[in-house]
Amino acid sequence: MTGQPYMAVADRDRRLIVRLVILSFWLLIFEGSLRKWVAPQYSQYLYFIRDPLTLYIYFVAVRAGVFRGQSAFLHVGVIFALLGSLLAIVHVGLGGGQYTPILAAYGIRNYFFYIPLAFVIGRSFGPDDIIALARHCLFAMLIAAPLAVLQFNAAADSPLNVGRATQASLQFDN
Repeated sequence: MTGQPYMAVADRDRRLIVRLVILSFWLLIFEGSLRKWVAPQYSQYLYFIRDPLTLYIYFVAVRAGVFRGQSAFLHVGVIFALLGSLLAIVHVGLGGGQYTPILAAYGIRNYFFYIPLAFVIGRSFGPDDIIALARHCLFAMLIAAPLAVLQFNAAADSPLNVGRATQASLQFDN
């Protein structure tokens, strides 16, 4: 395996990255709830709530040298991201039917934006950090499991399943 173990990152930066990744995890968990029940009118913006935080994680990782000597898999992911971006630009430029630049950017974000995060975590998390993240996952499961049971047993048009937005365009389809 190429790349250095997590200790290669300065401890201050490593701890900051760990805290930011765990915060990003909780934003991922609660983003859906915020979009569906708390502020459905801001749903399209809340979908991107983690992106600035992820960019900051990447900034700290670059500053800490996390990407130096990184795995060939990261390089392949970056190449795919660049090729995918180039293809999206060409497709939209040639009048790619229903696709717009915003939709292309959304797809690139979904498929490629988070690839480096796995490598940052691999370089920055130690065994204790992984155990802590696992604890967060277990706690999130304790929150999510009862909600999943309630949603399963609720009617398809229940606010538990479609959200509390009054406009149909802001409601979630099942």
